[in-house]
Amino acid sequence: MSKPGAPALARGMRDLLPLEARRHQKVTDTLRGIFERHGYAPIETPALELEGTLMGKYGPDAERLIYRAGLAGESGYALRYDLSVPLARTCAMNPALTKPFRRYQMAAVWRGERPQRGRYREFMQADIDLVGSTGVLADAEIIQIVVQALQALGLPRSLTKINDRRVLNGIGRFAGMPAALLPGLYRAIDKLDKIGFAGVRQELLAVGLSGDLLNRQRQAVERWLGGKADRATLEVDLAKADDEGVGEAARDLAIAAFLDALSAFPQNAATPLSEARQTAIQASLDVLRSQTSVDRIIPSAVTERLLDLLALRDRPLPLLDALDRRLDDAEATAGTADLRRILAVLDAVGIGEDRYQVDFAMVRGLAYYNGSIFETVVPEPPIGSVSGGGRYDGLIGLFGRDMPAVGSSLGVDRLVDVMVELGLFDDPDLIPPTAYMTLFSPDDAPAAAARANSLRAAGLNVILATEPGQGLGQQLRSADQLGCRWALIVGPDEVAAGEVTVKDLRQSRQSQVAEANLLTWLRREVAPQIEEPSP
Repeated sequence: MSKPGAPALARGMRDLLPLEARRHQKVTDTLRGIFERHGYAPIETPALELEGTLMGKYGPDAERLIYRAGLAGESGYALRYDLSVPLARTCAMNPALTKPFRRYQMAAVWRGERPQRGRYREFMQADIDLVGSTGVLADAEIIQIVVQALQALGLPRSLTKINDRRVLNGIGRFAGMPAALLPGLYRAIDKLDKIGFAGVRQELLAVGLSGDLLNRQRQAVERWLGGKADRATLEVDLAKADDEGVGEAARDLAIAAFLDALSAFPQNAATPLSEARQTAIQASLDVLRSQTSVDRIIPSAVTERLLDLLALRDRPLPLLDALDRRLDDAEATAGTADLRRILAVLDAVGIGEDRYQVDFAMVRGLAYYNGSIFETVVPEPPIGSVSGGGRYDGLIGLFGRDMPAVGSSLGVDRLVDVMVELGLFDDPDLIPPTAYMTLFSPDDAPAAAARANSLRAAGLNVILATEPGQGLGQQLRSADQLGCRWALIVGPDEVAAGEVTVKDLRQSRQSQVAEANLLTWLRREVAPQIEEPSP
């Protein structure tokens, strides 16, 4: 029988060893306390959902990332992509839940994304949702909880960007965007932070064309400049793009134009990535637009009007006033009115303008949002959004009786990554006060186990040495490496004197304590948080 290969992790997955796991636990414990303080209750949903439960809820870009699952001969299952759609299914299946229903859930989700810093294929989300309320006070409460949670975690700076899908719809109509292409508008603008206004302009010019080809072209430019692929390799990869209705002949012409333009940039040279992308992708778009019916693409003038409105910047209320003056759109006006009400609540609870910003270019790419939307970023270190959410009044209705809902997700893994980089964890303090009960010989094992058990029953964390062959020095080193605060030493001398030597491993000092008084001494001197033993 052949030997198995070296152990390895699946791409985008990782182990959390004790220190990393304790950091995650610190974050989730803090979030749980904030959620519970606002009256939110925990629920759990399964990792595996019916494929039909998930598909058709997020939009095509997101649904490409959903992991299908099943045993041999089975199909129709998928790993959850987020916690919101499973919540919608749960609410539809349990209509008797008291409304408004406030829930939180912390659990892993799975997405087949390209792994990179701050982005994993399996990661933990912490969700809060308020189901059954149409009032903007619910929206403001969710935003308030997110801001206060980040403050409780000690993040010195965070900025919550706030917008409304109705406002975006109004901006699209004002610019002349065909209604059928509005979903493409959302997907394009949602990439602003990644690709900038120049990239969004290209995305908008490509709406109605092949979005998959555009994504592959972005990656192809990077591979070409880095010398990781030649023209023939890129041509084969680009030809695999889902053309989304674009004719094969037009696609092939566009790929050739893209590669011709790209070949003008030498490989392994100091060429700016943005310049090469702009030039090569534009050449492709020019061909595609020339080969596509005008009713399937956004006119260039519409794109420029859109970008002009999306680039508006000011303080929140003056910015909303400026947009209202330019738009004559009832739906957008309803959206800006609700945004004003949300901002008034944030101001009333002490959340100032240094913590939020109205941003018309903030989209939230998932298809189910239909009202207020919000996303929180940490400027430094730059790692993307750490939370995002909004109102999704129509989602639960896809499973039956409709219910209004609003909620947000916080990315636990990204929060941990940010906090590590900012030095916000005091790693020794993550380990609860723990004692290490030493062991001198196998004959001492029953008495040592009894002592350790007595202290555990009183509320103290105790690790019992299980290797009697180790000398005392080696045991003390093990205790220190495990992060234990105290070593409890009961050797022959201590037994004869009826004492325990308590060694403080952090402060390198020790005390002799009568064994009968050990628990009292520990409570008084070093662990007053220990509870009285249960009767």
